[in-house]
Amino acid sequence: MMEQPSDRGTRPEPGELEALRQALAEARETLEAIRSGEVDAVVVRQGETNRVFTLEGADHVYRLFVEEMNQGAVTLGQDAMILFANKRFGQLVHRDPAQLAGLGFETLVAPASLAAWRSLSQSARTGSASAEVLLARPDATEVTALVAASTPPASPGANLILVVTDLTEQIRFERIAEAGREARASEQRLRAGLREREKIEQERMELLDRLQRERTLKEAIIESSEDAIITKTLGGLITSWNQGAQRMFGYTEAEVVGGSILTIIPPERRDEEDTVLANLRAGKTIKHYLTERLCKDGRRVPVSLSVSPILDAQGRVVGASKIVRDITAQRQAEADQGKLRSQLEQAQKMDSLGSLAGGIAHDMNNVLAAILALASAHLTIQSRDSSAYKAFETIEEAATRGRNMVKSLLAFARQHPAEDRELDLNKLLRENINLLEHTTLTRVRFMTDLAEDLRMIRGDPSAILNVFMNLCVNAVDAMPDGGVLYLRSRNAEPSQVHVEIEDTGQGMSQEVLARAMDPFYTTKETGKGTGLGLSMAYRAVKAHHGRLELTSAPGRGTCVRIWFPATEGRPQEPDTDDLRKPDSKARTLKVLLVDDDELIQKSTRMLVETLGHTASVAVSGEAALLLLERGFRPDAVILDMNMPGLGGRGTLPRLRALLPTLPVLLATGRADQEALDLVEAYPRVTLMSKPFSFDELRGHLSHVMEPEPS
Repeated sequence: MMEQPSDRGTRPEPGELEALRQALAEARETLEAIRSGEVDAVVVRQGETNRVFTLEGADHVYRLFVEEMNQGAVTLGQDAMILFANKRFGQLVHRDPAQLAGLGFETLVAPASLAAWRSLSQSARTGSASAEVLLARPDATEVTALVAASTPPASPGANLILVVTDLTEQIRFERIAEAGREARASEQRLRAGLREREKIEQERMELLDRLQRERTLKEAIIESSEDAIITKTLGGLITSWNQGAQRMFGYTEAEVVGGSILTIIPPERRDEEDTVLANLRAGKTIKHYLTERLCKDGRRVPVSLSVSPILDAQGRVVGASKIVRDITAQRQAEADQGKLRSQLEQAQKMDSLGSLAGGIAHDMNNVLAAILALASAHLTIQSRDSSAYKAFETIEEAATRGRNMVKSLLAFARQHPAEDRELDLNKLLRENINLLEHTTLTRVRFMTDLAEDLRMIRGDPSAILNVFMNLCVNAVDAMPDGGVLYLRSRNAEPSQVHVEIEDTGQGMSQEVLARAMDPFYTTKETGKGTGLGLSMAYRAVKAHHGRLELTSAPGRGTCVRIWFPATEGRPQEPDTDDLRKPDSKARTLKVLLVDDDELIQKSTRMLVETLGHTASVAVSGEAALLLLERGFRPDAVILDMNMPGLGGRGTLPRLRALLPTLPVLLATGRADQEALDLVEAYPRVTLMSKPFSFDELRGHLSHVMEPEPS
């Protein structure tokens, strides 16, 4: 296969070969011209002189030119026989040029290049061609040469002219250049490899740095966690213990790492660990398991436990990671929430009780009002020494007690006192003692320490008396074997009145004390207590803007301390002399009684007439307004708050529009906010609690008939 010559190193350029061919051709043409007689001589300029060449010297010049060439020159005849070879060609093939004449050129071609030579010689017969050919030397070495072949024009006996260029140095240079290129390529690959390695190393360092930062961050998160984070082996040995675990359980890391996890598990719960380990070996995760754990100081803490398996590189379970959360606060919040729900339910129960109490209070008060009115009216008629007087006095006392019971029930159901007037707490305490001394059969001694200059308070006397009564009854019940009940009062700062009721009884545990003021909570036997006493007392004190504190301990008795805001002044003591006798000097009044209940109509009418006044009755607000519209002009109106139709609320504004200055007694068995608002909204309207006695009605009528301030 013909090899294409390289254009590097000492290989002649195509222009150089062409110049050589032209030079050879010109030399041959000149030589032929001299031989043919066309010219006699050739003049050649050499430096400053000219040389003349004739026929005799022409071959010598041609040969001299060819001999001095840097390339080998060969002329081939028939069958590629060497006719002429110059000295340079002889040097290439390590032979004497004189001995080459007559040899076939193929004898000098190495076997590997015979095909290339033959192709070249064939191509050169129709033009010029060149190829790389390996030439053999006598010492069995070979030389690579570029052989350029062409057919000489009109050259007798010569078939081919060859110009042979030694490519050894060129090949060596090319090999050196290739080696250099390879070395440079290797260096570049090495440098690229080094750069890639440096890049990989940099990425590895960055990855390690990131992993280290992440590990540090994870460790910081684990250490700063409020939860206990613990790892352990499948054998139950602790392998890590964070700060959260130390805070929760009290053990330091040095105390527990390497020890058993059973250290923090209560003995009766250690079977839980077997269940946990069984789940872990199965690859399962435990989430939010509620249990208890032991602290170093022996405390038990409720916890939520989450456990995850730790896997090795082969995916085998080798340990466990535990997150333990203290749920004490959560349990407390749940308990508080439960307590709030209970209080809400209790409040709803109280609302229902208030609605029930309000529903029955009206009818009950009407019954009591009739009894109280008739009894107090007859007391003004009967002689004090008569048995009838004593009977009516007992009836009045019973009706009054019933009235106070209804008031207490209503006071418990609402948040505001039914009455608001100045009160002497010392007087109420003494009344309370007088009642109790007749019922305790002397098994309880009463000791009082009451301040003589005690300030007044404002409030509802029935409600406050009921507070003292409930507290004293509870104290007496706490001393079944007898004891001492202390009642104290004193002025307190700033502008307060302080009352203490203390017993020497059994006392209460902290659990009982915590619930003592809850409605319906009682430690008494069934039928001996409702659980409302302390609760009613607490609510009544709060309604009077006061404060109640309860302290107690088993075997050390109970002390109730109450503070009320004080007011200035002393209570006005009523003059009881002849209080029940009609005032003959008072003018007779025309009173309009507006009530739908027949018992109230009859009893109140009798009271009004006993007082020396006249009474007209209207069975509804609408009927009363009709009377007024027709011209009836009473001096005062007793208006029931709770009636069908317009009722007191609807009647009062219309009545006031007809008669703006007419005094009105607004009678109600439940002094709720609606009634208080009406009294506040309209002048010369007075609230009168039902049932009312002879004395109370007389006082109210006297009060409303006072001249209106100008």
